Amino acid sequence: MKTKNQLLLITSFLLMSFQVYAGPGRWDWKEGGDHEHIKSMKVAYITNELKLTATEAQTFWPIYNEFTEKMQVLEKTRRTALKKARDKEEGDLTDADINSVIKMNFDTDQKILDLKLEYDAKLRKVISVKQLGKLYRSEIEFKREMLHKIRGHHGQNCEYDKRGGGGHKREH
Repeated sequence: MKTKNQLLLITSFLLMSFQVYAGPGRWDWKEGGDHEHIKSMKVAYITNELKLTATEAQTFWPIYNEFTEKMQVLEKTRRTALKKARDKEEGDLTDADINSVIKMNFDTDQKILDLKLEYDAKLRKVISVKQLGKLYRSEIEFKREMLHKIRGHHGQNCEYDKRGGGGHKREH
C-alpha cells in the first residue's frame, strides 16, 4: 500500500509540472493533422502575431526552430523516463527509483529554464522586447487554439489516435 501511495504521489507531482506537448503521432485528425501541417500553422500564426519583416524572419526562425528542437528533445527524454517508471510493476518501485524520477524531473525543469533563458537572450538580439512578449503570448494562444481544435470545439472533425487519446472519437 505504501508503494501505491508513493506511486500516486509521484504521478500527481509529475503531472502538475509536466508541460502540455502535442508531438508527432499523438493526434490523428481526419484532415491535415500531421506534425508538419501543425508546424506550418504555428509558423504562420507566430509570423502574423509578431508582424515579422522579411529580414527579421530570416534571423528569427532559425533561432526559434533550434530552440524548439532542443525543447522537444528534453520533453522526449522526460516522457521516456516517466514511461519506464510507469511500466515497472507497482511493487518493484523502490524509494531510490522514485527519488531518481523526482530528481530527473527537477533536472529537466532546470534544463528547460536554462534553455529558455539562453534563447530569450538570443531572440532579444533579433526582435524587439514587444515582439518577444507577443511571442510568448502567441505560443500559449496557439497551443490553446490547437487544443480546442483537437477537442472539436470549432466544428473540426477530429479523431483521437489510440496512442494519444484513449481511442475516443468525437465529431462536431
